[in-house]
Order: sequence, then structure tokens, then C-alpha cells
Amino acid sequence: MLGKLLLICFLLSGSQLHLNSRSATLQAVTYLQGEYNPTLGLYRESPETAPDRHWLATDNLLAVYALTGEWKGPQHGLIEALTGQVVEWPPRGVVQAEVAPGVWQERRTGEGVFEDWRDYTDLLLYGALNAHNAGQPRLAHQLYTEAVTTHWNGVGFADKAFHADSRYATYKVALAVIVATEIGEPPGEGLLDVLLSKQAPSGGFVAMYDASGQPVGDTNTETTAYALLALR
Repeated sequence: MLGKLLLICFLLSGSQLHLNSRSATLQAVTYLQGEYNPTLGLYRESPETAPDRHWLATDNLLAVYALTGEWKGPQHGLIEALTGQVVEWPPRGVVQAEVAPGVWQERRTGEGVFEDWRDYTDLLLYGALNAHNAGQPRLAHQLYTEAVTTHWNGVGFADKAFHADSRYATYKVALAVIVATEIGEPPGEGLLDVLLSKQAPSGGFVAMYDASGQPVGDTNTETTAYALLALR
């Protein structure tokens, strides 16, 4: 009897999580549609923090991919791994430039490489995804496990960036779910719940949250696109 009750509770919990994820997905889609600037044909960075800034990469590449499944735009050098491409590894430095009034572009073409890439959760996760794309499943699982066991503390990923300002990045939680799904790992404990808790009433996902798990600041296109890919 106890076993049956536990099974029923598990099924109900899974069903509720599915419903929550579906609702969150629909709200995220609506949010991204509202961030579209028809004059420029681009999604803006955020509604409050940077309403007049539009990133070709990463924001618009990710938003279009999350909404349509199509990858169209300039080469970034890292996030293409989400589509199954093999990218240069270790990743190079970030170069950002305004290419037109209010339109910005980011590329991973800077001088030198990130020698300390293992200290950053997102780069560990992208390393896992890149290894998977390159046909190296053992390395992919190794790097994913390293990211979760080394940096995840149940609230967020406490990596080198977190220790610099004591704020967690929501997109790293979404990226962990994406990579886990892609390489066939069960997502780390609590990852999806934490991700869903960072969705604002607008449907967008807040970019940052504090050590207690409370959202900080604005929602934005990049984070919401990552979340939508994770929920999908």
C-alpha cells in the first residue's frame, strides 16, 4: 500500500511539473513576442534595464531559435553548440561592439582563450555540449557532472562569476537543463524547480537572483530564450 501511495504521489508531482512547465512555456513565448521591435526587426535586450539595446548575438540568435527552431544570423563562436555544431575549444575571449545605432553584436573571437573556463558553470556546460556534438560522450558526461557537483548548491551555480558579485545567473540553470537533456543525463536535483521560480508575472525570466533565491532586477530576452529552450 505504501509503495502504491508513493507511486501515486510521484505521478501527481510529475504531472503538476509538466503542467507548470507548459504554462511557463506559453507565458515565455508571449513575453518574447512582446519584446520584438518591428522597426528594427529585432528583440530588445530587456523592458526596463536596456529597452533601446538590441543584441544580434546572443539575444536574437537565441530568441529566434527558441521560438522557431531556426538558426539564422551572425556567427557567435560558442552558442552554436546548442544547435549541434562543434565550436572552437577552449572558448576565446568576448568581443562586443555596436554595429548600428542601438544594435550590438557579441562574438567569441577575442585575443587568447579562457584558461580558467572550468571555473565558470556556463563554460563547463558548453564544454559538455561541445564534447557531445564532437562524439565524445564520456567527456560530455564528465564535464556536466563536474559542473553540477562542483558549482550547484541547491540554490544556484556558485561559480567564479557568482563569487565576484554574490548573484546567481538564471540562464546557467536553464543551460544545465538543456545540456542534461541533450546528453541523456537526468537534470540535477531541483534545477527545473529553481528555473520555474525565476519567471516573472510578465512571462519573462529574471536574469539574476540573490543568495537567498530572490529575483534581482529585470527580465531579459537572453535569459527567457534559454529558459524556453530548457522547457521545450
